[in-house]
Amino acid sequence: MAGALARLSGAAVLMVDYRLAPEHRFPAGLDDCITAFDWASRHGPDAHRQGEHEAQVHLSLVGDSAGGNLAAATCLELVARGARTPDRLVLIAGTLDNQSPPDRTAIDDQIVTAESLAAATAAYLGPGEVPSDYRVSPVRGPHALLTGFPPTLLQVSAIETLAYDSRNFAARLAEAGVRVNLSIWPELAHVWHAFLGLFPEATEALREIAAFVNGGIDR
Repeated sequence: MAGALARLSGAAVLMVDYRLAPEHRFPAGLDDCITAFDWASRHGPDAHRQGEHEAQVHLSLVGDSAGGNLAAATCLELVARGARTPDRLVLIAGTLDNQSPPDRTAIDDQIVTAESLAAATAAYLGPGEVPSDYRVSPVRGPHALLTGFPPTLLQVSAIETLAYDSRNFAARLAEAGVRVNLSIWPELAHVWHAFLGLFPEATEALREIAAFVNGGIDR
């Protein structure tokens, strides 16, 4: 996926090897993502061109599934700290509401179930941490922080469990005045982007992401 996105967008892609639960519980992975974003903003392949009087290098943040959770939470934390935020944010079927609301159900999802999501959240949280923390459930982010978000693209399958999360987070961003694109694809598996060479929709979705992250760039 990352290689295909790099080719389609013409951009360098940095994949973050963040620490994983349950060996490293929240907020270890989130801390790693924030550190990686800060590093990329200062040491990316075009950083040498970023002089004192030059425009900053365009930088997008993309995450899928649990990575979508971390991407959204990273953006919330960057806004809270008054740090640089990404120019574009892309969330692919992100786990954005880990309080496991009862109406978070799927039309047909054999991969992500309510039971698997609850188990993953329990493994992710450390002692004393709760799923209502907006860094765990970004859909609960304060309005004041959401207003600082960049243009955001959310992609999700209409039949999967996490369509609930994407729809609700898109609504929260829209209420905060953020430019948001909610792209719902029919009859596809969770993160169908990984099925390159099997589903034409995998390449089509990555092309949509490439076009979105390149928006506004003068190449």
